[in-house]
Amino acid sequence: MQAEWNEQISTNIPNTPVRAVKGNLPAPVGSSFPLHYHEEFEFLVIYSGEFICTVDDKDYVGHPGEIIFINSGVLHSTRCECEGMVHGLLQFSERNFLDEKIFRAARYSTKMRGLLLTPVRVFSDPELFAVADHLFTENRKKDTAYRILIRSDIYRILAML
Repeated sequence: MQAEWNEQISTNIPNTPVRAVKGNLPAPVGSSFPLHYHEEFEFLVIYSGEFICTVDDKDYVGHPGEIIFINSGVLHSTRCECEGMVHGLLQFSERNFLDEKIFRAARYSTKMRGLLLTPVRVFSDPELFAVADHLFTENRKKDTAYRILIRSDIYRILAML
């Protein structure tokens, strides 16, 4: 893949290798993010409207209450084609949360192996959505020890995948 397509992720939580951003206003119709990839997992948490992720000319559509998972290294673009779309963005590398022994063991689990081989997947899981939403809430409130709670939510997300 071309190096210029590699989106460099900047974390926004001190001492925590995570980028978590929840939009509060609807995205403008027609807004898009051009073809790119990154080394981190990406989760697009859909609160309202529809959000579209395109990989290899195939569209994956996320609806309210769903999460679009984009695997690391997958060349993709995203766009909004409807009124009122609000989403959250969560990006992190699983390697920052699983030590080497756990990571190697996780690769042998059927669920994790299936996920690592999947370029994009749309999750319709209310519990997973609730954990991601909790993470955004903790990041917004920044109460005492919020970074620990965010790390805990990342571990919960990894366990649910």
